[in-house]
Amino acid sequence: MIFILISGQLFGQKNQLDGIVLNSDGETLPYVNIQILDSEKGIQSDHLGKFAMQFADSLVILRISFVGYQTIVDTVQFGKEKKINRTYRLLSDVFGLEQVVVTGTRNEEKIRESVIGIGVTDSKTLQLVNANTVSEGLNFQPGLRTETNCQNCGYSQVRMNGLPGKYSQILINGRQSFSSLNSIYGLEQIPAVLLDRIEIIKGGGSALYGANAMGGVINLITKDPINSGVELGINTGLIGFKTPETNANFLGSFVAKNNRFGLSFIGGHHFRKAFDANGDGFSELPKLNSFSGELKSYFKPKEKHRLDFAVKGSYEYRRGGDQLHLEPELTNIAEELKSKVLGGEMAYQFYTSNQQHKFDFYVSGQYTHMDNYYGTGFDPDGYGLTTDFTGIGGMNYTYLLNKIGKEGSGKLVFGSEYRMNIINDNKPGYNVHVHQDIQNLGVFGQFDWKILKWLKVNVGVRSDIDNIIQKLILNPRVGILFDTKANIQIRANYSRGYMAPQIFSDEIHAQLVSGDFRRVVLGGNLKYETSNTVNLGVKYFKSKNQHEFVLGLDGFYTQINNPFILENKEIDSQLVLLKVNGDESFVAGLNLEMKYAFKRFFMADLAFTAQMSQFKTPIEWTTGQYLTSFLKTPNYYGSLILSSMPFKRFTISSSLNVTGSMWVPHYAGFISTDRLERTPWFFDWGIKFSYDLDIGKYCLIFDLGMRNILNSYQNDFDEGALRDGSYIYGPQRPRTLYFGVKFSTF
Repeated sequence: MIFILISGQLFGQKNQLDGIVLNSDGETLPYVNIQILDSEKGIQSDHLGKFAMQFADSLVILRISFVGYQTIVDTVQFGKEKKINRTYRLLSDVFGLEQVVVTGTRNEEKIRESVIGIGVTDSKTLQLVNANTVSEGLNFQPGLRTETNCQNCGYSQVRMNGLPGKYSQILINGRQSFSSLNSIYGLEQIPAVLLDRIEIIKGGGSALYGANAMGGVINLITKDPINSGVELGINTGLIGFKTPETNANFLGSFVAKNNRFGLSFIGGHHFRKAFDANGDGFSELPKLNSFSGELKSYFKPKEKHRLDFAVKGSYEYRRGGDQLHLEPELTNIAEELKSKVLGGEMAYQFYTSNQQHKFDFYVSGQYTHMDNYYGTGFDPDGYGLTTDFTGIGGMNYTYLLNKIGKEGSGKLVFGSEYRMNIINDNKPGYNVHVHQDIQNLGVFGQFDWKILKWLKVNVGVRSDIDNIIQKLILNPRVGILFDTKANIQIRANYSRGYMAPQIFSDEIHAQLVSGDFRRVVLGGNLKYETSNTVNLGVKYFKSKNQHEFVLGLDGFYTQINNPFILENKEIDSQLVLLKVNGDESFVAGLNLEMKYAFKRFFMADLAFTAQMSQFKTPIEWTTGQYLTSFLKTPNYYGSLILSSMPFKRFTISSSLNVTGSMWVPHYAGFISTDRLERTPWFFDWGIKFSYDLDIGKYCLIFDLGMRNILNSYQNDFDEGALRDGSYIYGPQRPRTLYFGVKFSTF
């Protein structure tokens, strides 16, 4: 929502409102938004929660809103008294039921009013679980689970409802600038301090976001400059009580008094020594040294117009294997990567004077340069260079229908988007040169129709064409929301997704781990992958006497048609990986969420998933051995977050990640033959203590905590130069002690 603040008098104003905003405990709330309803005019309360406004009209309707609290709408009537005093008490909205989201329809809407089920992990949750990177913060939503897949380089992925990571579309501020190359290491390269929140949609998202959104969409929404101030923080820990890891962050922002201009810079540094779990001299977690930053600004040239601009960059050095002090080709195993990323985005948004028409124009680009080495056995030929450029440009048009029939209203959205992705992957020592150029044009439309107060429907479709498939692909979506008076919501959705064949994808990483540098060749008559997803969910809300309770159950079924698989083939006397279509597969299950809060004194957030993931016909996972279950996919997993503030400024939080038993492939090398291993259950329990020390207008925050208190961690890693580097499962870290301190002027 475009929101212009006014701090002085408006022309002709005579009536004055003096107010103060408090929470339920009587404490003042600074920087609360006080807005004239259906207008952009308003102010923010000061650092003491106070504000003053003047009006020419005798009747004014105000909207008082603040993140984490329930919104109040108040009518102020002036009579003979030209000056009125008001005290507003905002009740907690711990679970964000009033929160505004954007991913479901590409437009702002309250999460409770969205036909599309959306999960949100906000910055407060990331702090409670001490998430320093995006990968550490994605384990606390139903159906989401992150996993590490390589001991040498730490490659990770996020699974949605059990589907492999390649089916999850990562967005940054709603844009697909996160390419297949970025997805290999990118989740650990983005600091959590950069994020305002993470919005998650499970199920096919291609109706709005195009290719690759077959399993769902994860939208990383970065922080906007809201207030002027500075924040500095450092968090340092000892992995296994022996290996140091440090995250340092900086945030500085400036916002003009009239709120027409804002500028912020966020930077982060992540350093970690390589962690060796079993003392064999080979890493289970790679050495890291990374720097990242984003400069972000907005400018409002006039009312109902906004220009956004951002520039970001990062550098990361990543090295795993043995003898890390030597050059890679002088070691038994080495994976070394030097990554540089530079990107930017610009967007312009404006409304017509009656706010019935909205236009969005945007462009973004990102370039990645990665010098790399993947090799075993003192291999001098393992060096390579991979570059990636992703460019996006598009526009959205929204038409607001204020009245349809007696009770109805609606919103029409149309848009188009062009995306290009160019990857060059060169390994001269193996004569491997891969060039991939994908050009995609998508056109989409959707209708969000509130038929009755309790009934809402969303219908959308996107048409895509690219230079790989070279034919029109239609991906529809339809959803319905029943919102009963008994605080029960029922959502039913169908969505379709698709994925175009690519030469370069994260699938080839398994070959790199073993030093197998065969090129990928697209098979003849290769069809694109499609998914069909059905979701049916019910959610119950209850808020009374500052108690909040949420109970949700969501059933899902996703069928994957024509999945891509890699087969070993010999073409022109050369061994290659031939990408062909396999048989159907599916995932089905239930997601449970349960939340309870009393004020801000106590909060509990439970998420649990029970599912099954199967191939229609058995697949050959290694020579002569077949199975129908997905590998590295447990049937049961979940999370729990508990938080309490027993004393003012003192918070105790605890988090638990549960991972059920699963089948994991274990390839020969350290062991004599390939075999499947059945893993135990894991219970990754952590605890954190935080204390806020106020020093005038400033604040010092101290954190002390421990991850994986039970040391629930893999205990059967391979040893030595013949190990299977991909044989890794369970929690990323063993028992880890950490300490943090943060200084803030906000």
